[in-house]
Amino acid sequence: MEEHHETERAASLAHQPGPAPGQPVALSAGSLVVLAVILVACWVTSLISYPTFHTSVELFSIVVATTLFIVIWHSRRLLDNDYLLLVGFAMVFTAIIGVPHLLSFEGVELIPGFDTNLPTQLFIAQRLILGVSLFIAPLFLRRRLNVPVAVTVYSVATGLVLLSTFGWRNFPTMFVEGSGLTPLKIWIEYVIAALFVGAAVGLAQQRRRFDPLVFWPTLLALACFAASELAFSLYTIPTSVPNLIGHLFQVSAFYLMYRAVVVTALVTPFALLYRELSEQRDELDVSEKRQRVVAAQARDEAELLESILSSMADGLLVYDAEGRIVRWNERAEQLLGYSVDDRAYTIAERLERFALTDSRGRPMAASEYPAARALREGEVVEGETISLQAPGQPPLWLFASAAPIRRGTEIVGAVGTLLDITDLHELAEDQERLVTELAAANTTLSVEARLSDAVNDIDTRVNASLQFDDIVGPVLERAAEVTSADSAILLVSDGRDWKAPHVFGVERNAVQEAVERFGVDDLTPLDATPSPVIIDDVESEIGLQVLKQLGIGSAVGAPLFVAGGLVGHLLLARHGGTDGFTVQHGDFLRKVAASVALALNNSQLYEQERNIAATLQRSLIAMPDHLTGVRFDSLYRSATTTATVGGDFYDLFELQCNQVGILVGDVSGKGIEASALTSVVRNTMRAYAYDGYSPAECAWRVNELLAEVTPMETFCTLWFGILDLPSQELLYCNAGHPPGLLVRADGDVERLDPESPIVGAFKSLEYTNSKTVLRARDLLVLYTDGLTEASDGKTHFGVRRTQKALLAAREHGYPSRVPQQVFENAEQFAQGRLADDIALLALTPAPEYEDAPEYRV
Repeated sequence: MEEHHETERAASLAHQPGPAPGQPVALSAGSLVVLAVILVACWVTSLISYPTFHTSVELFSIVVATTLFIVIWHSRRLLDNDYLLLVGFAMVFTAIIGVPHLLSFEGVELIPGFDTNLPTQLFIAQRLILGVSLFIAPLFLRRRLNVPVAVTVYSVATGLVLLSTFGWRNFPTMFVEGSGLTPLKIWIEYVIAALFVGAAVGLAQQRRRFDPLVFWPTLLALACFAASELAFSLYTIPTSVPNLIGHLFQVSAFYLMYRAVVVTALVTPFALLYRELSEQRDELDVSEKRQRVVAAQARDEAELLESILSSMADGLLVYDAEGRIVRWNERAEQLLGYSVDDRAYTIAERLERFALTDSRGRPMAASEYPAARALREGEVVEGETISLQAPGQPPLWLFASAAPIRRGTEIVGAVGTLLDITDLHELAEDQERLVTELAAANTTLSVEARLSDAVNDIDTRVNASLQFDDIVGPVLERAAEVTSADSAILLVSDGRDWKAPHVFGVERNAVQEAVERFGVDDLTPLDATPSPVIIDDVESEIGLQVLKQLGIGSAVGAPLFVAGGLVGHLLLARHGGTDGFTVQHGDFLRKVAASVALALNNSQLYEQERNIAATLQRSLIAMPDHLTGVRFDSLYRSATTTATVGGDFYDLFELQCNQVGILVGDVSGKGIEASALTSVVRNTMRAYAYDGYSPAECAWRVNELLAEVTPMETFCTLWFGILDLPSQELLYCNAGHPPGLLVRADGDVERLDPESPIVGAFKSLEYTNSKTVLRARDLLVLYTDGLTEASDGKTHFGVRRTQKALLAAREHGYPSRVPQQVFENAEQFAQGRLADDIALLALTPAPEYEDAPEYRV
């Protein structure tokens, strides 16, 4: 009984986190004073006799190591792990090797025939065995040590060390007289130090398994062992200071091991031996408390589960392996009317009182009920919509799920849930009906929106161009696409015959042949009313042979009216079948037909205007076949990116007193208005020049006239010069026009820049004359801004390129072909796309005595 109480007391003491009152601490102040006294005594001894110092240190280490082994060996049956047992074996066997190391040390030399290398070898072997043992010792905190094997291993290792040093003498050299430690010895010292550090880390990881009285001294001892090894790697002779420091660390290490094991075992043996027993008892107490907590939690959870089942909105039923109901909650009883008697019924028997159907209203067998399937198939049955209807009662729609209950691999029952979705089912039916109605409405709106967008696109295209042929093709394609028509046909009358100039989705020649064969009267049903006509079945209609021959099954047509007269028909058709068009399609085609009629009317008016303007334009650029005193060539080209007639012009005419008038101009705007204004400017300039006015005076008078009768935005740029043939003097006025270029016979180029304002914008402007001389072989070139503004998309052709083109063109004719060559350069630069008209005039003096004047090209 006393032993039992003592064990409990020691165990209780061992698991305390710190020392109890009156209990020794890991390293008391007294123990540290003792260690200090020992170290000082050792140091003083080393000053008197180093061999005596070394002998004392080694004897102290051997005695402590042997004592450690004795204490641990006799306490081994009380230990729960073999950490200390392995440490004890390592200590005693290193002590055995330490004896010959002591006897062979310099100054003692009780073993003859050896030098300082022998004690160094024995020391290295001793420390290597100790380092490896302490490094692996933490492994035996959780496993048992095989004592016979351990004794055998240590004995063999010790024997091999003694044989290799004393007998075979093949142990590696560790010290060389005169030079000191070998590199191998130094590196092995580092390895041993690393082993001690690793042993300290392993010990620290298992800290909770040691009493502080054992843990801290042992940890410090391992640190001292590592420090001593580092000091032993530094000496050159055995009596040097590093060797002294290493032995002092050695004394500290063995003293700390002595404190950790021997003193602790003698002072508080139960704290050392029964610490793990105390921990096991604590674990049992914790486990018992945990079991009580778990049991209490289980009771609380059972009560909570019962409360949850009672308050669940879903019905819950539990079945045994035979399908009999063993439990249900209040909600299941409310839904199905279950009672105590129902425990005797299986699922199939219980469902006989209901009409059971699936989500689509089809009869459902009891074997397909989710709980029955879960029992039979052993798998979870996800929620299924079912209907249960008792006699004389409305159907009850439920969302049922079930899952098997297993015990190991055996199915011992099933649990099922029921959710009442009767209201949701009725709501879903109403929602489905509304969705269907909404989809139909959306379809109608979508069709109308698509048709409206198409009408806007077509109107935009019609307003973007006056070229009917460029418009109508894409319009027919877009109309057919948006109405899902197979083809679109435009029929147009020229007053006598009907043509099919544009079609989509059908051969135009086939349409034209059908129209010519049956005549337009065959299409009378289409123009019986100004409104669109929908023909659902062409074959059932009288006439319409044109459509029938083309294989058209259904069609919608709308007439084209221009100025109140019928000028054509627009048809959309579907080939084969009788899938007809809707009223929305007819209204869409009516709007498209109005746009197409407008485009046709605009195109016709534009073509008439263009013909008039073109006729007028040709009269404005008419040049004489030849002119006395000058040779010349000219060129006029309309823009390639627009078909509108511009206001560019040039003129060359004879004046009195052997003079020649030279005129090039450009009127703002396009079309008939620009052509008419061009005629006014050209003829007015001629008239004033015939009256003897100078170029500047002519420009001033034309400006006053135009500013009076035309709006401000209408103006004109012009270059007008009068060449006096006898003197070759050229008097000119440049009114805002691009600079004239005067190419001298030697190749120099002079610019005749504008020095006067444009004509026609403002009244009372000043215009000035400029003067130069035009000699034989000089070339005067005048042009409009369509030349210099020709663009490649990045930059303009410009005046410099014009000059280079002129110099190159002189090689091909002088002045013949110069305008053509310059124009071709500009056209190539603009990649064939000119945004404005171009007028070019080139001339050079021609003396009267030359025989044949050269004509323009």
